[in-house]
Amino acid sequence: MWARAAVRRSLPVLANNFVANGENDIRVILIGLSATSIEILSQISPMLVRPFRDKYTIHLMGCDQYALGSLVDTHPEFSRLFNFKTISIGELHEADSEITLIFAPDEHESRQLIKEILHLKPLKATYLLHQCAIDDSLKSLLCDAVRNGLVPVNINIQESLDKKLQGAEIDEDRLPRIIHEYYLESAWSRGEKLGSTPALRPWEELDDGYKDANRSQADSILLKTEIIGLGIDQNTSLQSNSKAFNIQSVSEKLAFIEHDRWSVNRIMKGWKFGEQRDDSRKLHPDLIPFEKLSEAVIDKDRSAVGSIPLLLSFDGKRCAPVINARIVSVYDPRLASQKFARTVGAMVLSEFESNVLYFEVNASSENDVLWGNRLLDAGFNVCVGNSGISAGNHSDAGYGDALFVLLSHQNLSLPGPQAPDVIHLEIVSSAKIKVTASQFEGSGIEAENG
Repeated sequence: MWARAAVRRSLPVLANNFVANGENDIRVILIGLSATSIEILSQISPMLVRPFRDKYTIHLMGCDQYALGSLVDTHPEFSRLFNFKTISIGELHEADSEITLIFAPDEHESRQLIKEILHLKPLKATYLLHQCAIDDSLKSLLCDAVRNGLVPVNINIQESLDKKLQGAEIDEDRLPRIIHEYYLESAWSRGEKLGSTPALRPWEELDDGYKDANRSQADSILLKTEIIGLGIDQNTSLQSNSKAFNIQSVSEKLAFIEHDRWSVNRIMKGWKFGEQRDDSRKLHPDLIPFEKLSEAVIDKDRSAVGSIPLLLSFDGKRCAPVINARIVSVYDPRLASQKFARTVGAMVLSEFESNVLYFEVNASSENDVLWGNRLLDAGFNVCVGNSGISAGNHSDAGYGDALFVLLSHQNLSLPGPQAPDVIHLEIVSSAKIKVTASQFEGSGIEAENG
C-alpha cells in the first residue's frame, strides 16, 4: 500500500516528464532494494515509461552491483523498460534534470539521507517521499533539510490500513471500483454475460491482478489530467464537468499516453509483440508504437480517454483548468481562525469558480507553512514547493511542528506543470485581502475573522 500511496502522491511531478516529452527530465532515485522498492518500480512504470522510446534511467542509492544484478535476474521485465545506475549521496546536486524525485520506504535510510543532505550544496527541486515517525530530532532535521532545498513529504498510510482491517473500502479504491463497474455495464450492453470471463466479475470476486489493472487505470486518470493542466475536485454539476474538459482538443495526446500505459502493463506481465494474439504465449499484435496502430485500435484508446469526465462524475468529481494562488501575507497566520481561512478560500473560489484552485506554499517560509495548514484544515487544495528563499525568521520549535504537520497531511499535493494563471493573494489584515491576477483585481474585500 505504501508504494502506491507514494507513487500517487508523486503523479503531479511525474506529469512534468510528459510535458517535457519524456526525455528523462525527472531524475528518479530509489533508496535500497527492498520489496517495497520493487513495488514502487512496478507502480511507477506505467506512469513514467515510454516503452517504444529509449529506456528510462532509474538511479539506485544504497545498493551494490550484486544487488543490482539480482534485481535484473529476478525481474527481467524491468530490464525491458529501465536502465539502472547506482548513485552516491554526493552526486545528488550534480544533475542535468530539472526535478529529482526520491523514494525512501525505509525509515532508517530516510533519516540518514536527510542528515547527509545537510552537508551538500543547496538542492534544486528535490522531493523526498518517505515514512517517518515524529520526534524532536526529526523536526530539527526537517527544518534544516528544507532550508537546503529538500521537500521531504511523509507518506502515512496508517489511516488507510485501519480502514482496511475494519473491512471498509479505502478511498483509493473508489475510482478503480467505478471504472470496473463501468466496464461491466459496457460489456453487458455488448451482450457479454457476467462471469463469462475472469474479468467479468463483481469487484468483490475479482482477482487481485484485475483489481490492480483498474487501480493503474484510475491513477493514470490523475496523471493525464495533470499533464494537460487540469485539476480534480468535488463536482457541483455534470454540465460544468463536461464543459471544463474539452476532450476533443487533447484526445490524441492522451490516447498516445493511454496506449503507452497499456503497453507497459502488458510488458510488466511478460507479454511481447506477435503478429497474432496468443494469450497462452503472451503475444499481442498491438504492442507497437502508437503511430503504427490501426484506427480501430486507436479508437479504443480515444474511448478510454473520452470516458474520463463521466467516470469522475460518477465519483462525484469534476476536472477543470488549474489556477494557483500564492499567498503574500503580512498578517500573522497564528491569528487566523479556521473560519477566516475558509472565508479567504471561498472568496477566491467565488471569482474563479470554473477553475480548480490550488494554494501554493513555500516549505522554507514559516508563514507559508502555517497558512498551508490552515487552508488544508479548511478543506482547500494546497501544493508545496521550495523556492529556497526563507521569508522572515523561523521560531524553530513552532516551525518544526507546523512543517511536519504540513508535510504529513494526506491531502497535500506536489506541484505539477506550471499553471498558466497565478493569483497573488495579499492578506493585509483580518479585514483586508487583495487578490490580483491577469483577469481579475480587487482590493479592500471584507473577510470576517471570528
